[in-house]
Amino acid sequence: MNITKYFKKYILLLLCFTASALSLEAQNLVLTGVVHGPLAGTPKALELYVIADIPDLSVYGVGTANNGLGSNGEEFSFPGGTALAGEFIYVVNDGASFSSFFGFDADFIDNGLACNFNGNDAIELFENGVVIDTFGLIDVPGDGTAWEYTLGWAHRNNETGPDGSSFQLSNWEISALNLFSGTTQNSQASIPFPIGTYSYLIISGCTDPIADNYNPMANADDGSCSVAGCVYLAANNYDPLATVDDDSCLFGNDCVADLNNDNLVNSGDLLSFLSSFGTTCPQPAPMTYLSPGLGSFVYNAYQPLSLKPVTVHYYIPEGNISQMPIVFVFHGNNRNGSEYRDAWISSADTHQCIVVAPEFSEEYYPGSEQYMEGNIFDSFGNLNPASEWTFSLIEPLFDFVKSDVGNLTSEYEMFGHSAGGQFVHRFILFAATTSVNRAIAANSGWYTVPDPLVDFPYGLQNSPSGTAQMPTFFTRKLIIHLGQADTNPNDPSLNQSAGANAQGAYRYARGLYFFAESQSISSLNSMPFEWLKIEVPGVAHDFEAMSIDAASILFD
Repeated sequence: MNITKYFKKYILLLLCFTASALSLEAQNLVLTGVVHGPLAGTPKALELYVIADIPDLSVYGVGTANNGLGSNGEEFSFPGGTALAGEFIYVVNDGASFSSFFGFDADFIDNGLACNFNGNDAIELFENGVVIDTFGLIDVPGDGTAWEYTLGWAHRNNETGPDGSSFQLSNWEISALNLFSGTTQNSQASIPFPIGTYSYLIISGCTDPIADNYNPMANADDGSCSVAGCVYLAANNYDPLATVDDDSCLFGNDCVADLNNDNLVNSGDLLSFLSSFGTTCPQPAPMTYLSPGLGSFVYNAYQPLSLKPVTVHYYIPEGNISQMPIVFVFHGNNRNGSEYRDAWISSADTHQCIVVAPEFSEEYYPGSEQYMEGNIFDSFGNLNPASEWTFSLIEPLFDFVKSDVGNLTSEYEMFGHSAGGQFVHRFILFAATTSVNRAIAANSGWYTVPDPLVDFPYGLQNSPSGTAQMPTFFTRKLIIHLGQADTNPNDPSLNQSAGANAQGAYRYARGLYFFAESQSISSLNSMPFEWLKIEVPGVAHDFEAMSIDAASILFD
């Protein structure tokens, strides 16, 4: 085993984790211009540039932080649709004045929702409710500052951004104040706003610093990353970071001639051999990964996703393991599988069940698409093979756990909370075959409604599931589990896109909407409907309280 190389990889991983607190992953959209026009500040316009193809524009939005009073949040959310790399997007307060001033039509008119700024206000760009780019200081009025743009413009320098929530003045060119005074068109200004001129150089390559072929200049990952090491779980030197086996795996004592394990090969080994010559060797006990109590193991035995290992946290109470029901528990967006496992320990002891909590890391299952939405589509909107959907990992993991502990059950239960609830209800909609008995989706942030007329991921249109699959998924035992106090519309982790907000202002309302719409769709199609809705009084967005209630639903 190459200790230096192995140590280096983990040091790099630690550095990457530390750096994540200081920078954001590459984003697909960047704010490139702010215009404060001459007619009482009209047109007010924002220019954005598409760095890489965007399959769903509705996850983005913009907002203005007025007068240094801090963020107002996402005030305008883009409707659904796609955007292609290299395109510019213009959001304005007034379409007619923009067209007159610049000579072409804007893409989006927000009627002053976000484009209500003056030349002293900051701008924020959001993705899934998180700030990914900023112009100006949201807590400082811009009057008299180097970034004030009253009756003028600000334009991002080429090859810079997005800058997250930290404004970088050096990345911007700011016009003179009152530059647009007396003008009626951009071209009349002494220095016109350089509209549509921003450029961003795409360098494809491996962007993972722990990979052997890491390219520090790359800003667009091309899927080529590889990490050499031992990829076999049973090896003494198994490397969970490795993606390509380098024949370094060690099994047992690597010095096969050292029969007495004294780190020497001498006459003592010969005597050991002669003393046992002619005897019958016992069959070795099979290797196991799970044992009663708390534990974790890395699972990469499902071949289509073997390069994306999952850490599986489990708890097995003392008792008759062969007959214990198995409960899969799915974590929220914090990717904290061990905490979700721990929330079920008391219930597992009481109800004599095995708890299995797979953890889908941000490294291997980034964003909503690869975890909550199941990796059905790639980042460009292309349909992935069903074998590569994240949902497809669950059945082989169930079989693996059963085989390892000698469990004889034929079905399993599912519970997911928040992002885990999203995973669970979409599992019911999209998994073709499954051994699940009951599935509980608790306090999901938003839903894929089984409506074939609404675009995925908010509905089934343009997805591999639709009316033909309804008789299957409507008869599965899905339970929509709602905390009646989960009613905070300003939760920073709540999806504020137009598609999500159409389902309600907060999680409880969205759950009621999803269940009612699903029930109505099944009725309109004259299909049996086996889903249930169970509400929990007084509980907000609390996975521990919802876990306890879920265990009672499943086993009491």
